Amino acid sequence: MITNQRLAPLLEQYDWAVERLLARLTGPTSNSGDDVEVKVPALTDAEYLWEPVDDCWSVRRRVDGPGTGAAKLIGAGDWGRDAAPQSPWPPLVTTIAWRLDHLTETLTGRADHLGGDHSFDRARY
Repeated sequence: MITNQRLAPLLEQYDWAVERLLARLTGPTSNSGDDVEVKVPALTDAEYLWEPVDDCWSVRRRVDGPGTGAAKLIGAGDWGRDAAPQSPWPPLVTTIAWRLDHLTETLTGRADHLGGDHSFDRARY
């Protein structure tokens, strides 16, 4: 893929940020910010899916259906992300799993639109 010259520095920053975030989430070590490697245990499923308040939006098994306030589960496969036709106001608290799925889907769709073949389909994601 040919990269637009204006996009190249942004992609480099994105790659750096993703690598840093993944190291913080999965361990075994992460840079503390002052070039010191610290031990970081990987997040557990319970931590990814932890709902700190009632009515959190999360990623759920499709067979369990959407959570409170959600009308559907977005995505393909056995799991989906809580969603509604209109974003609720005020915004609901979301789990780490929900935020990571939302961010990944959004960035995948944008990358496909900017430099891909425009085949991204939210229903198959």
